[in-house]
Amino acid sequence: MIYADGKRAVVYLRVSTEEQVDNFSLDTQEEICRKEAEKRGCEIIEVFKEEGRSAKNIIGRPVLISLLEYCRKNKNKIHAVFVYRLYRISRITADYLAIRKKLTENGTTIISATEPTGDSPTEKLVETILAGFAQLDNDIRSERSRNGLRARFLSGLIVTGQVPLGYAVESGYAVKDPKS
Repeated sequence: MIYADGKRAVVYLRVSTEEQVDNFSLDTQEEICRKEAEKRGCEIIEVFKEEGRSAKNIIGRPVLISLLEYCRKNKNKIHAVFVYRLYRISRITADYLAIRKKLTENGTTIISATEPTGDSPTEKLVETILAGFAQLDNDIRSERSRNGLRARFLSGLIVTGQVPLGYAVESGYAVKDPKS
């Protein structure tokens, strides 16, 4: 296909765990992003795959950093970054907005293949709200995890795999070691 208007784009794919790398998640994300790009008349010229990386922060995500550098070096030549969902970029609202700002400065727009995104004021607001919901979901999961670990600890169950000095493991519980 020849793209008369010269809309060039890249795809960013990410999965959080090594287990997801081996299933169809990355392939499915890519297929959906490619279909959306084609629908919008964009030519995909590069695919960036971040395998087994959390979106909690930018540190430890070399492919995302490479994508940002690629867009910087090709300023105003990359029309869009297609993602399956916005939280593939980041689950921290401030990080997402900083990434969007960097890309915008280079003439690049983030387009979600499955969510409403765009350049109008309303679309930008919806995009920011979706980024906020991604952080809310992440924060709720973290809170539940902390509460579960705390409850486990308070009930005497082992939390870290090791019991404190002076205690022994008995049926999964930490009990005072009678030998101490």
